[in-house]
Amino acid sequence: MKTHLKTFAIAAVAAVSLGGLSVPASAAAHNDHRYERHHDRFDNRDRSFDRRIDGLEHRISQGRRSGALNRSEVNRLSSDLRDIKSLARRYERTGRGIDRQEASVLDRRINALEHRLMAELRDRRSYGYRR
Repeated sequence: MKTHLKTFAIAAVAAVSLGGLSVPASAAAHNDHRYERHHDRFDNRDRSFDRRIDGLEHRISQGRRSGALNRSEVNRLSSDLRDIKSLARRYERTGRGIDRQEASVLDRRINALEHRLMAELRDRRSYGYRR
């Protein structure tokens, strides 16, 4: 009889414990979902910048390998790209993502670097430099 009582008491305590946690857990999941949806807006913007930065890294590397960019051009462009990446990381560290003003700053800096890279690549082609 005591064994059944102990088993029942353990089951009751477990049911109350689990039942008490299930409501806040579902509420927390609901709140987390809303936060994630809100946060995804910024994550999408962050991923857009990440893709553009990755593309710049790839094009600089490709220009170096092909000889279209000389060492000083690669160093200058890579330094500017590191500055942009550092700025993006600093903006992302706030925990709220990148706001509109920060996105505008990053966008302008990435655009300027893209234009400089394209100009450097055009210069090499138009003058016929080869390594």
